[in-house]
Amino acid sequence: MVQNENQIPSENPHSVVPPPQYPVEIFEKFIQVQAEEIEFKKQELVLRQQQEQNSFSYAKEALTAQKEDRHEERISNQKIVRYFFTTVIAIVLIIAVILGIAIFLNKPEIAIKIIEYLIIFSAGGAGGYSVGRSRKIKSVASEEDSD
Repeated sequence: MVQNENQIPSENPHSVVPPPQYPVEIFEKFIQVQAEEIEFKKQELVLRQQQEQNSFSYAKEALTAQKEDRHEERISNQKIVRYFFTTVIAIVLIIAVILGIAIFLNKPEIAIKIIEYLIIFSAGGAGGYSVGRSRKIKSVASEEDSD
């Protein structure tokens, strides 16, 4: 039988070569490293749980602050709407009183002029409102497109 230079000669070609023996210190070092890694992972898990708890607390406080802010915003909007309607009702009542006085004093031309001016101002206000509303809609649409 011809033997290759790299082969180890053996008596029995089918025999199994035993694995090399490692020193016990290597296994002890490996176990120590594994124990340190497990301890590190425990600390990492504790830190992650603490971070999640902090995130939960922050989110809870943020929601509470947002709830209070939204409540104050609703109250402010209610005050604005109430003031607007109070002003409109006062203006309508003043105009109605002036028209009533003009008709009572038998001055229909004054009442007609007041009505003409009311129509002109109302048309101008409605036109301005619609222009402003369309600009607002366009600006909101352009902001959504840019996002």
